[in-house]
Amino acid sequence: MKQGLLFLLACLLLPVYAGALTFAPGKMVKSSNETLQRILPRPDKQEDPTAVLFIKTDILRVSVRGHIIGMPRRVNEGYVLFVPQGVTQLQLNAPLYQTQIIRFKPLQSGNYYEMVLGTQEDKADVQEAARQSKELDLNHTRVSVELDFDYMELPEAIREGRGSLIYLDKTLDFAQWQQLLMKHKDSYLPFDPHGNHKNPCCIVVAADTPVEDVFNLHRVAMDD
Repeated sequence: MKQGLLFLLACLLLPVYAGALTFAPGKMVKSSNETLQRILPRPDKQEDPTAVLFIKTDILRVSVRGHIIGMPRRVNEGYVLFVPQGVTQLQLNAPLYQTQIIRFKPLQSGNYYEMVLGTQEDKADVQEAARQSKELDLNHTRVSVELDFDYMELPEAIREGRGSLIYLDKTLDFAQWQQLLMKHKDSYLPFDPHGNHKNPCCIVVAADTPVEDVFNLHRVAMDD
C-alpha cells in the first residue's frame, strides 16, 4: 500500500529567497461570468462534479497546487481549474514569487468561483526581483529547501511510468535548480506538462528514490 501511494504523491520544493515577490490574492467569490459558466465541471475520481475556479491575473506562468483535478488551463486574463467539493486551500507559485497558500471557505461542487490575483509590489520592485534572480549565485549562497507532499492529480505519462513528480519552485529557474541536482545521468528527467523544454517546471524520478540521490545535500538544507 505504501509503495502504491508513492506513485500518486507529487513533491513540492520550496526555496526561501529574500528577494521573492509576494502575491496579493483577492476574495474568493461566486462567479456570474457567462463565459466561465459554459465550462462543464470535470468529474473527480469518484465521478462527482467539481467546482470551477477562475483566477484572474496578469501574472505569467502561475502554478496552482493542491487538491485539484488535472492541470490549470490558461485562458484570456487568467487560469481555470477544477477543484473537488470541500477544498479550503490552494498553493500558488510563479516565477520570482514566493510560494503562498491561500485559504477560503469550502468550495461547493457544481458552482463557479473567481478571484483576482495581483502582487503587493510595484513595477520597480518587480524589475529588481528579476535582476536579483539572474544574479543569484548558488555556488556561494545557501538555499533552504522544504519538502512537502502535493495531492494534485499526476499527468498520465508520469502514472504510466510509475515515477514521482517533483515540482521545482519558480523563484529559481531550471538552470539554477540544476546546480542543486545530482549530476548522475539517470537521476532525474526534466518534465513540463505544457512543453516548456527551456525552463521546465518539474523533474521526474523513479518512485522510492531517496532525496539524497536527487539533490546535492551539501548545498541544500533540508527542513525536517
